[in-house]
Amino acid sequence: MPAGTQLTIRLGNALDSERNQVGDTFHGSLSDPIVLDGETVIPSGAEVVGRVEDVKSAGRFAGNSVLTLELTSLSVNGKTYNIQTNRWTRAGSGQGKSTATKVGVGTAAGAVLGGIFGGGKGAAIGAAAGAGAGTGVAASKKGQQIQLPAEAVLNFQTINALTVTPQDSNERNAGRTPLS
Repeated sequence: MPAGTQLTIRLGNALDSERNQVGDTFHGSLSDPIVLDGETVIPSGAEVVGRVEDVKSAGRFAGNSVLTLELTSLSVNGKTYNIQTNRWTRAGSGQGKSTATKVGVGTAAGAVLGGIFGGGKGAAIGAAAGAGAGTGVAASKKGQQIQLPAEAVLNFQTINALTVTPQDSNERNAGRTPLS
């Protein structure tokens, strides 16, 4: 199997930028068979194992979520092969700009109301109160997390070539009972 071969996999377990850690492993299976020169060399359903390479949970005030995955092994015909693939990465949107907007709007609204009710000193007090209220709203929300459900389909490409040993005909029929 040459380098650059696309592996389309279906996740066996859910992954989440808020819960998973760097180094966590995940399992899946090939969604599509690998066909070379018209011959299926790796059937769909072959097991793959991967690892979380990078993960960041979105913060309450700033920062966006990141989830980076790569495949590490492929099992076919009863044998497990170490593989290297490109990294699959997804980044979620953060709350940094949204937090600044909420704090700014709260500050302005507080200053206007404070000025109406208490003059210049009231405007300063109102601005501080409004900023605090805006920050409170922002702190109650986190940025978008990356959540991949079980059965999600992801695409990877192999970096290294891989030689897969085919089953011989005796192994293919091992354990089967002949029809009579």
